[in-house]
Amino acid sequence: WGEMTLKETEQLQYEFSLIAAQGGIICCGDQVYPDGTLEPACYDRLKEAFSYVEAKQEGQAGKFVSDAALLCSSGENFPYSVESFPQSFLGTAKCLSQLHILYDIIDSACLSPDMPYRVLIVPDHMRLSASEISLIREYVEKGGSLLCVGNCIWAEKDLWKPLLGVEPMEPFLYPCAYYAKSDLPPMPLLVKSRAVKIHSCGASELAALQLPITVSAPPHRG
Repeated sequence: WGEMTLKETEQLQYEFSLIAAQGGIICCGDQVYPDGTLEPACYDRLKEAFSYVEAKQEGQAGKFVSDAALLCSSGENFPYSVESFPQSFLGTAKCLSQLHILYDIIDSACLSPDMPYRVLIVPDHMRLSASEISLIREYVEKGGSLLCVGNCIWAEKDLWKPLLGVEPMEPFLYPCAYYAKSDLPPMPLLVKSRAVKIHSCGASELAALQLPITVSAPPHRG
């Protein structure tokens, strides 16, 4: 939007394929010239991209079998507007897509002990009730795996404690942190969000936390 540019055919083919592979409906827009005319080269390129996906439609007739579920609260306005879209939700979805892991987006009403997913992911911004956590606990007891990200364990933290083996204490003051792990590259991994100090109640530590030496505080110091 706002640019008179044209994406390369290969870029459109990649984006269309990614949308189709995740079960989405492909939609591509164009901006007309101020006098109302269209650019023929644009529609030639769109034809190439749509034809590329159309030729593979036969392989898209199967049923999706998702390994993971990404939890979205029933009380939130989904689909989100651009302004309200939680970055942790977007980042998790992007990560799953790039790892080629099929996933469903579910809301709290879909929680049950018999969910058909290998792993349930609770994003950073989620705040769950006691009844929702109870359903998740039953799901885990039946063999399901649970991945909780960041701040989601603050609400009802006493209920999360026996399930995750950790107790949240307080957030660090720094707006970012580094994680060092033996099987990661030698350079510590930068995480651009506030780390939470936790107390282990039986959980195994997978990575060490490194706080930054200082933080940027413009305009007086860096």
